[in-house]
Amino acid sequence: MEHTRIMRSKTRSTFFTSLFSISLVLFFLGICMIAALAGKLIVDTAKEELELKVLISDEAPPKRVLEIRSEIEDIPGIKSLRFLNKDQAGKEFIATTGDNFREALGNFNPFMASFNLRLHRDYVNRDSLKRFQKLILEYPEVAEVDYPIDLIAQVDENTNILAQIGLLIGVVVIIITYFLIYGTVKLSVHSKRLMIRTMQLIGATSDFIRRPFVQTGILQGFTGGIIASLLLLSGQLILVQQFHFLQDLFLHYEFLSVYLFLILTGTLLGWISSRMAVNRFLHKRLDEIA
Repeated sequence: MEHTRIMRSKTRSTFFTSLFSISLVLFFLGICMIAALAGKLIVDTAKEELELKVLISDEAPPKRVLEIRSEIEDIPGIKSLRFLNKDQAGKEFIATTGDNFREALGNFNPFMASFNLRLHRDYVNRDSLKRFQKLILEYPEVAEVDYPIDLIAQVDENTNILAQIGLLIGVVVIIITYFLIYGTVKLSVHSKRLMIRTMQLIGATSDFIRRPFVQTGILQGFTGGIIASLLLLSGQLILVQQFHFLQDLFLHYEFLSVYLFLILTGTLLGWISSRMAVNRFLHKRLDEIA
C-alpha cells in the first residue's frame, strides 16, 4: 500500500512538472510563431507600400495616356494607381529630396509623367514583377518601368530563410512535447501495471484499459496549450500597452490561428503519445515491465 501511495504521489508530481514543461515548450513555440507571423505581416505591409513607376514618354498624347491608365487599372494585382504629370513629378522630387533642380536647370524639367502603382502583396515578387514589366513595356508610350527588384528579391530570400529556421524549431519543439507527455503517461502506466494486468486477466478490453491514460495525455496536452496561449496573449497585451504602435499589428485576426494551433497541437500530441505509451505496455509480459 505504501509503495502504491508513493508511486501515485510521484506520478502526480511528474504530471504537474511535465505540464509545466509542456506549457513552457509550447509557449516558446508560440513566441517563434508570433515573431514569424508579425515579421510576415510587416513585410507584406511594406511590400504594399512600395511604388512602381511606369514612366510615360513626353510624346504620348493626353488622350492615349488616359486610355493606358484605364487598361493598367484592369490588370490583376493593382491595388492603387496615381498619375503624375511632368510638373507634379518635379514638385514631388523637390518635396522628397529637398533638392531644387530648377536652380541648376532653370525651366528645364528632366522628369517624365508617370503612373505610380501599388500592388497587392501576393504580386510583389520577382516573377510577378517581371511579368508585369513585360506586359507594360508592350505599350510604345511607356519609356520605362522602375521598381526595386533587388530589394524585393533580398526580402523574399531572407523571409524564406527565416521560415525554414522557424519550421526546424517547430519540429524540434513538437518532438520535445511528444516525449514529455509520453514519459508522464508511461510512468503512470508503470505505477498501475499490476492493476492493469489484473483487468486484462478478467477480460477487460485494450480500449477500456487505454481510455483513462489517453484522457490524461489529452488533458495534459490541451491544458499545456491553453496555458501557453494565455501566456502569449498576456505578453501581447503588455507589449501593446507599452508600445501603442504595435496595436494594429498584434490585434490582427491571424494571431488567433497561433493560439488554436498550440491548443490543437498539444491535444493531438497528448493523444498520440499517450496511446503509444499504453500500447507498448499492453504488448509486454508482466515480467518484462515489473
